[in-house]
Amino acid sequence: MLLAAHTAEIVLLLALPWAVARLYARRQRLSMALFGAGVLALIAAEVIEVAAAPLIRSAFEAGWLPMPSRENIALVEAIIAAVVAAIAHQSVRWWVFAKQVPEHRDRKGAILVGLGHGAGAAALTALLVLALALTAVVGEGATMEDLEALGMSDRTAVKIGLRIYAWWEGSPVEAAKTTAIELALVAMHVGLSVLVARAVETKKWWLGLLAVVLHATVALVLTLP
Repeated sequence: MLLAAHTAEIVLLLALPWAVARLYARRQRLSMALFGAGVLALIAAEVIEVAAAPLIRSAFEAGWLPMPSRENIALVEAIIAAVVAAIAHQSVRWWVFAKQVPEHRDRKGAILVGLGHGAGAAALTALLVLALALTAVVGEGATMEDLEALGMSDRTAVKIGLRIYAWWEGSPVEAAKTTAIELALVAMHVGLSVLVARAVETKKWWLGLLAVVLHATVALVLTLP
């Protein structure tokens, strides 16, 4: 049952946003290149996030940013990650509508770009789920000695072992919940795409700022326990 739930999760996250975008593009007579622009925007934003992480860490180590207390470090890290992600994604969206597809700042074009952005995010989650599933299935029943025999260090073997155990202890309900959240995030990306496109078209920067705030708030809510 667990394998079936995760299989359905992977298929839905990979196929459903693309299928919806394909149908929407056909009905609105739009090019799927707009969908591709959204996917590329997602990839660019993720690269920015990865590049920003060591810079922020260096800022804390150099004393440019105040080091949080041990009690607050998890909250501070979650807030920083949410804000950086929101700024990265909305900045790339702004650039896409300002420079790449300026003729598609209307609602119809923005929706398709947003579907591409959301589909890219859903696909990354699906690939992560697939990787964890393969690790769990292949490693089921493996002992610490078996993992170490594969060339893993003690620490890596422990981490992999815990992931395998946690995966098999999961439930189909959790897989369904994750799927629902990820698909809801696709809808969020569509809404933010429309908002940013409107901001670029009307030159109302505060709409772009609103998109950043909304994105950061959702990311923080999903991160905190």
